[in-house]
Amino acid sequence: MPRAEDAVPPLTLLLYCIIMIVTAILNSLSYKKMLNAYKSQDPVNHPHNYEFYVNELNVLMYFLTALGIIYYKKHFTPHGKHWFNSQTFYTRQFFNMGLLDSAAGFLSCVGGAFVGGAVQSLINQTTIPMTLMLSKIFLQSKFTKRQNLGALIIVLGAVFSVLPSFLHPPDASSRSSTTSTGVVVFLLSVVPGAFSNVYKEYAFKTSENSVDVYYMTTWVSLFQITTGMLFLPTQSLKALGGIPWSEMGSQFVDGTYCTMGINARPGDDCEGAGLILFGYVVINFLYNIFSLLVVKHGSASLSVIAAAVALPLTNMSFSAKWLMGRDYEPFDYVNLLSTLVVLSGFILYSRSDAASDEDPDLWTPRTRKIETSKPKGKTLTLAAAGGSMAYLRPRSDSDPTTPGYTPIMVAKMGKGGTVDRLNQSMQ
Repeated sequence: MPRAEDAVPPLTLLLYCIIMIVTAILNSLSYKKMLNAYKSQDPVNHPHNYEFYVNELNVLMYFLTALGIIYYKKHFTPHGKHWFNSQTFYTRQFFNMGLLDSAAGFLSCVGGAFVGGAVQSLINQTTIPMTLMLSKIFLQSKFTKRQNLGALIIVLGAVFSVLPSFLHPPDASSRSSTTSTGVVVFLLSVVPGAFSNVYKEYAFKTSENSVDVYYMTTWVSLFQITTGMLFLPTQSLKALGGIPWSEMGSQFVDGTYCTMGINARPGDDCEGAGLILFGYVVINFLYNIFSLLVVKHGSASLSVIAAAVALPLTNMSFSAKWLMGRDYEPFDYVNLLSTLVVLSGFILYSRSDAASDEDPDLWTPRTRKIETSKPKGKTLTLAAAGGSMAYLRPRSDSDPTTPGYTPIMVAKMGKGGTVDRLNQSMQ
């Protein structure tokens, strides 16, 4: 059935792709610059953990943004109150999503502060094989040999990229040096992140009820903020900061000073920290929006291509002094080779899934209605930054104010079903 509402001119679609690529690059760069601004520059003698603080503040800003959008849609759009009253609140599902995302965000920020940005972008891609494995375990999903091989190549490329951090001591003079402890913690963030992907994919799939993406964003981010506080005591562990219990409360006060550009502790270097944080939130929001626009008006394959182009450009951008300033990372041939290996695995994985589902002409805007009764195979895009929020990334046509609106479908929570098994595993 034709849907002319989804069609956009090819040049407009090309512009969406270019903006998606540019914001994906800036997203990763600003994330690393944000972590560098909030971390202790002398963690051995003057440890602190503003990374926890900035992670909570980041999610709070997303919560307030989504809350503002909901308020506007409810009070200033046609049928807004009817839309709001028709939303279904799934307490346990939203809570579980928030818990998984808070674990991923916490580990990503704490570990990412001591992992180079280029290495971060490669480790993030291990979300694909981890999601594949969890899908097999909990959802009995089946994947092709090409997908399994692509996932294996991604893992090998990521392992190759982090080997130098285990074989050589970190450069103490660099703001973006990579430590073995940072790599381990950052890599652990992939597990709850991938679990969250699987949970969201199948908890909201086939039902008569629809859930608006901003409504879900608000509740999940609220639960992420509250459950994130559960990880506060873990900062006493050496690998996660080594903060004495007596100083944990003051981390929030001093972190606020850091946001204002004030160095409250020895080892602080907070110049421009608040501006960098605000810039990251804006860039990340734009990246999510244009990722949705590319998928909505183009195809998942086109989104995959744009993300694949962004990966090597991102890793090379970390070595651009005019972009990174004092957070510049020297060019590393090991990282370049690792990028090529990971990229080849990603393309191999994605082609086997996307080739059979998408339009032959990627630059022809879609005009056919999606068959919601037949779930398509999942195409995973490259992660742009460890701290990127995933809530705005579900299908853009879940917004009732979007032309050609078709709702996100919510899985029925029947006993013994897929979502029921996932919920049992969370308890």
